[in-house]
Amino acid sequence: MKQQIPAITSLGETAVLVQFDSIIAEDLLDMLLCIKEMILLQKVEVKLQVITSYHSLLVIYPSAIEDFYSEKKWLFSVVEGAKVQKRSKPRRLLLPVCYDPLVAPDLELVSKEKKLSRSEVISIHCEATYRVFMIGFLPGFPYLGGLDKRLEIPRKEEPRKKVAAGSVGIAGLQTGIYPRESPGGWQIIGRCPIPLFDPLADPPCPIAPGDIIKFREISLPEFDHIQKHPQEQILFE
Repeated sequence: MKQQIPAITSLGETAVLVQFDSIIAEDLLDMLLCIKEMILLQKVEVKLQVITSYHSLLVIYPSAIEDFYSEKKWLFSVVEGAKVQKRSKPRRLLLPVCYDPLVAPDLELVSKEKKLSRSEVISIHCEATYRVFMIGFLPGFPYLGGLDKRLEIPRKEEPRKKVAAGSVGIAGLQTGIYPRESPGGWQIIGRCPIPLFDPLADPPCPIAPGDIIKFREISLPEFDHIQKHPQEQILFE
């Protein structure tokens, strides 16, 4: 990845935005996660919040920033240090997905649009390795890059008013999982029985930016069983 100089700007009295070029790339993701780790390590006593997106990170302070220019200079030094820092290997998770027509309302549509059989769509979706680029839209919603180009398809022109919790959707070259019932415009090709957000858990989301995800196909009876025993079904490779 070409070395980038980020734009560092103030967002109100308590936040700073560190923004790189608008690209989606794993190298940049690793850089952002490394910067986040270094910020939290160096400012452990300040209790900062650091939120990453595709090409930026937001640093939120617990109170008003007294000297923005000093913080900006420090953040530039962190970015420089992150360019040579190596992160630990990402976690690898294996998540179950049911592709039964009862929980995959758009699988037939995708099959016809892409001129693939249903089983081919499922196989392609499960064979790919995905990277979690960010969590957003809803608490616990993972944006996963790495969808095979053979399944590239646009969002729906008119979003559904209700998408069931756990629904696995595809849009463009991304796939994602709806952590709870909500409106949504992605093409739904399956459903995952694992809860992806629990505000009372620590951490509340079992998936984090940087994680590597693969899917495994399960039957509808398996789906029903896992829903009753979800804590047993997140597998780490």
